[in-house]
Parts: sequence; C-alpha cells; structure tokens
Amino acid sequence: MSVPHPHDVFVRDFLADLDQARAFFRLLLPPAFQTEFDLDTLAAEPTSLIDETLNELQSDLLFSLTTRSGEPRQLYLLFEHKSYLDPGLLAQLLGYLGRLYGKQRQRAPILPLVIYHGMARFTLLRRFGDEFALTTAQQELLRPYLPDFGYLLYDLGDWQPTAEPPLAIRVFLEALRGAASGDLERTRRLLELAARLFGERNGARIVHALLTYLFNVTPLPPDTVRGLLSHPRSELENAMLTAAQQLYERGHREGKIEGKIEGKIEGKIEGKIEGEVKLLRQLLEHKFGPLPKRIERLVASADEAALRTWSLRLLTATTLDEVFPKTPRRRPPTECRSPKTP
Repeated sequence: MSVPHPHDVFVRDFLADLDQARAFFRLLLPPAFQTEFDLDTLAAEPTSLIDETLNELQSDLLFSLTTRSGEPRQLYLLFEHKSYLDPGLLAQLLGYLGRLYGKQRQRAPILPLVIYHGMARFTLLRRFGDEFALTTAQQELLRPYLPDFGYLLYDLGDWQPTAEPPLAIRVFLEALRGAASGDLERTRRLLELAARLFGERNGARIVHALLTYLFNVTPLPPDTVRGLLSHPRSELENAMLTAAQQLYERGHREGKIEGKIEGKIEGKIEGKIEGEVKLLRQLLEHKFGPLPKRIERLVASADEAALRTWSLRLLTATTLDEVFPKTPRRRPPTECRSPKTP
C-alpha cells in the first residue's frame, strides 16, 4: 500500500465530518443547485464504488443527496482535489464516472467537483470533448458518438466565497491555499486563525490535523514553525500543546479504558486503553503510512503517559524515529569477583 499524501489525508479527515462537509458544499455549490437539491440529506458513500483499488486515505470522495422534488431521487457529488496541474484529470474523472454509472441499477446523475490549490495558474481543459484535436468538420461528424462532460472548478487562487465561511471552513481553505507556500506571514495568520478553533466542536481534532499537515508540506524549517506556535500575541504554543490532551480526553469518552486482557500481540492487545491507542495509531498511519510491527506492539502495550508523550512529539515529528527514539541496549554489567584469599 502506498503512503498517502498529506494533502489527501487532510482533505479526507476534514470532510469525514458530515456537518463540516455540508457547510463546505453550501459554500461551494451555486444557489440554483441548492434550491433543487437538499444538502441536509448529504451522506458519504463508500469510495469502493469509485474504485475498489482506492486507498481509504486518498482524497477522492463520493457523496449523495436527495432532490427536493423527488425526481430523480438522488444526485451524487464526486469530489476531487488537486495540488498540482494534472493533465490526466479529465481522464481520471471519466474513469470514475464510468465505474460509478456501471454499478448503478437505476440511473442517478453524478456531478464532478474539483478544487485546485496549486501554486501555478490553472490552465487545464474544462471539458473532456475539448481534448480531441479535431477539425471543425470532424467535430460535427463525431460529436454525437464521443463522450463529453465537464466539472465544477474551484480554483482557490482566485475563488472567493459569496458568504462568510464558518471558522472551521476558513481554516480548511486557508490551509489548502497557503500551508505549502512557505510564506512566513501567511503561515502566522493561518495559525492565529486556527487557535480560535479551540472551544468549538471538534476544534482540537481539526487543529491537530492542521499541524500534522503543515509540518508535512511547508518548506519552512521546523524551528521557524515552532517559533510561530509560541508567538506571544496569540498564545499559540499553549493552545497547540493542549490539542493532544483534548484528543485523548475525547478518546477516553469514546473508547473507554479497557482493563481486561484480550491476549493478542498482532490484533488482540493486552490491557489497552482502547480509544487512545486507536486514535494514535490512526494519526501515525495518516502521517507515515503502514506501521512496523515493532511500533504497533509498542503503541498497543503503552500506558496513558507514554501515549500522551508520543502524541506531543507527533505534532512536529518528520519521521517515526522522532516519535519513538530508539534507546541503545545496555550491556549487562561485568561481574566483579573478589580475589580469592589463600
């Protein structure tokens, strides 16, 4: 399995919350679409419908919602994001659309949406039919027999929402726009905006995901970013360092502390703190990909203090060794024997 890209992990994590996804699409979709389709009915669909080979951490997402009139009953939103100019975008979407329509028993329309947050100006074609280099006469002759479709494009380089986004959506969009830019002042503004998320629902989780994303994609030196976290005006350092603690308190509530012995090393973990272990493993896999067995066993058998320590290290770590530094094995002391007395 390939290691997921930080952009993909960040986008998927954010839109996995359906309330955030609804707010996001309310911002994106034109008013005419929202008049016809009910965003309150938005639901996530399994990505295996798009492609059975898709990694669950890739950002290709599929949502469904119902029409207000009832005919047709459903509309699907095929969401894709690009951080670079991908000349194969239309062919990729065509493949997804073909697989989705091929699995439908009853035809329902699929609307492709693309968010672009790359540094270069967006210059890709907007319709699949335009990719054919045909003369005017050939176009007239072949058009009825060639596939053609377009997509709704949101280029974050010049797109501005018509309404003020909720704070979480602002952080999400600003992160996609500027986290990889290396612009010091822009990064400072992003972190100060993110610090305001504490106290909101899922605020700590969003900030933790943002920091993981930022440290993965920014060209700024890690020490420079750490300096921004401790800026005295925003008190970011204290706020960010509490992110892991808040996440683990949530893990307590959701997963509960399991004291029973489940008796397995690779699957059943003895005496684990289930919610915390599961959360840390997910965050590690999101950032570094599949974990070595040694790390899985280490996390599974850890106590609460160790889990919290590793979570704090994860905020700024760029390798697994920085989260779990290896300690050299100590050689056993040489036994000293008293000289025999004659």
